[in-house]
Amino acid sequence: MDKKKRIAIFFFGQIRTLKIIEETYSKLNIENCDVDLFISSWDDFHDKTSFVNFTDTEFLKPHERQYVNNTEKAAYTIYRVNNIKTSYEIWNDFTYDYVMWTRSEILFDKKTLEEYFSSKIKKQTNEIELLSSIVRDKDDSVYLHADYSFFGPSHIFDIYATGWKSIFKVQKLPLTHGGHNYHAEVITQNNIKVNQIKLHHLFQYGKLEKRQLNE
Repeated sequence: MDKKKRIAIFFFGQIRTLKIIEETYSKLNIENCDVDLFISSWDDFHDKTSFVNFTDTEFLKPHERQYVNNTEKAAYTIYRVNNIKTSYEIWNDFTYDYVMWTRSEILFDKKTLEEYFSSKIKKQTNEIELLSSIVRDKDDSVYLHADYSFFGPSHIFDIYATGWKSIFKVQKLPLTHGGHNYHAEVITQNNIKVNQIKLHHLFQYGKLEKRQLNE
């Protein structure tokens, strides 16, 4: 029997809803594949029972350090959750076959994700997959419209995760359009190969009247 494949799904930034995590990601079932969930977010809500089946979690104090803006806060949690994943790989002597970074309010159909992951774990690549292409904004800065979900091999995201340090601590770029510019800059500056895909999803941020959490 073939060795089971390993997929990791990371949640970053502020948790705005638990419903999608509970009804989609926690119930993924992919043949001959183990799915591990990780999160780095803010400790600004009480009930963490939705994360009991996560492989590892981290909830940071929102005011333990200063951030330039919300974009840096999101980038910092990407940096942190990738460190958690990498440590888990090192201690358990393996590398994930495929990973996904996403925010909690991005709704994918469960079956769609299962079919997508089943197809991606068959062959290793050196590119990440995006839900939109990188373009130029009116200031001639690189810009990524869909700045909330990313897919690809573990080792490429190890490079991607260094963006917080290079963009905010070294270059200190202005990033007029926040995460849209940030993600595009990280990808472009690191010469990461990309492939645009069509994967049906719903962006729920504007549809949530309030944060849907277990208070």
